[in-house]
Amino acid sequence: MKKNRKKTMVKKVLTVLLALGTVCSLGGCMGGSNWMETVSWTETMTETAEETDTAAETGTTAQTDNSESAGTETTTQANSTTAGTETTAQTENGTAVSTEMTTQAESGEEEMKTMHITIGEQTFTATLYDNETAETFAESLPMTVNMSELNGNEKYYYMPDSLIMRSETPGQIQAGDLMLFGSDCLVLFYETFSTSYSYTPLGRIEDPSGLAEAVGSGDVEVTFALQ
Repeated sequence: MKKNRKKTMVKKVLTVLLALGTVCSLGGCMGGSNWMETVSWTETMTETAEETDTAAETGTTAQTDNSESAGTETTTQANSTTAGTETTAQTENGTAVSTEMTTQAESGEEEMKTMHITIGEQTFTATLYDNETAETFAESLPMTVNMSELNGNEKYYYMPDSLIMRSETPGQIQAGDLMLFGSDCLVLFYETFSTSYSYTPLGRIEDPSGLAEAVGSGDVEVTFALQ
């Protein structure tokens, strides 16, 4: 760009000089004061042309600098927007993971609460209590055991492994109660009666109708399984 401006300036100066030479030859100004005035005027015009070119170059440089600054600002704004988008995405992902974990935990609790107790041809639905002993018992399911008769109101089975005891005295036993006596004796009650013994509650059959008839008066095979 600078070379083109210099060439243009030189052409302009040469054109002016040629014009002046023609005028001087016609008017006889080679030996007079008019020639000196013409030379002075030519120098002034040349300096003006140079100043004009310099100003134009300065303006072009300023415009270039402004364009670069504008580009930098635009890039900074774009980077800020990108950072904001990434932060939002991370927050949403964090929220999604938290929700999924909560859902899984709730689903796990629901799976621990219900089981089937099958005696012969009859199946009863039972609800497990929310305690550590019941959770440990559920981990051993499914299992089929031979339960023994006792006192005309319960069936019992000694488990191979002890469970955590959280004994309490219920005062009243309800038909369908499933409890732990001591640390390893699983008891299924099929009659309602008062008691002074302590048990750890595991769960209960939701509808014990027909339970006494199903278990009978002797030993019986019982299957416990999560639903």
